Amino acid sequence: RRVPRWVLIGTPAALVLIALSASVVIPPSSAQQNNLSLSDRPEQLAKALEGPPAAANVLKRKKVAVFGDSTALSMALGLIHVQGDRDAGYVVIEGYSDLGCSIMSPVPLISSGAKTTTARLCDTFLDEWTKAATRGHPDIALVLIGGWETCDMLLPGNDEFTSLGHPEHDTAVRERLVKAAETLEAEVPVVAFLTSPYIYRGKASGHEPYPEDSPARMDRLNELITDVVRSDRRLRLINLASYLNNLPDPLSLRPDGVHLSDDGAIDTAYWLEPRILDAAGDRGGG
Repeated sequence: RRVPRWVLIGTPAALVLIALSASVVIPPSSAQQNNLSLSDRPEQLAKALEGPPAAANVLKRKKVAVFGDSTALSMALGLIHVQGDRDAGYVVIEGYSDLGCSIMSPVPLISSGAKTTTARLCDTFLDEWTKAATRGHPDIALVLIGGWETCDMLLPGNDEFTSLGHPEHDTAVRERLVKAAETLEAEVPVVAFLTSPYIYRGKASGHEPYPEDSPARMDRLNELITDVVRSDRRLRLINLASYLNNLPDPLSLRPDGVHLSDDGAIDTAYWLEPRILDAAGDRGGG
């Protein structure tokens, strides 16, 4: 299922805003223990898109496309709600974010103590990113990862699982981040990476922290993201981690320890809006 994007059509009386099925990809599975279940999403999406902005203003808005994992997907839904809730300076268009996607896809990994692998549909995610960016021509691409990257992974050519903090592993992640940036930069004028907040899979399930819950691993991922952004003047950085990590209750907006809830996605979108416009170089749209 895809989140509709707003498109202008002409009628004898006026320009009318309609929705086309061509925006953020929503995968056909639920977000674990999150309240963003499949049964909730159609209704939430309809509410988020109620009261579309005046057609004349849409042309002045920055077109935003979201890329990444299922947390990015949840964030996109929040942004869509906010764009319909008020006269926001952006409009969300087609991007690619899906459940089970990692910047390292395809790769075997260990999550919550169990061996698994990234979703098969993510094996060619960079090609999907290119297709989405080419079709939508966004003004800015937002990239959010982190839900899988802190897991132990069996990288190509290795016999043992490694994780962030291991020099070879760090190098592989950095190289993939650079490749992701270059993929989007070929089609999008501004690419903004978001730092990822700590995750709490263990805490949310009443379990001891899992290895991927390690703050040190997430800190290392964010260091690599920051390093890549600083090495390329075309890239921008939005420090989402600084916001979510400083909440009194880490599960208040992410009840499963990873994904944003409905309210969490909306709360985060309000925080993000001015920062997205800053990154795009236009606080007022246009």
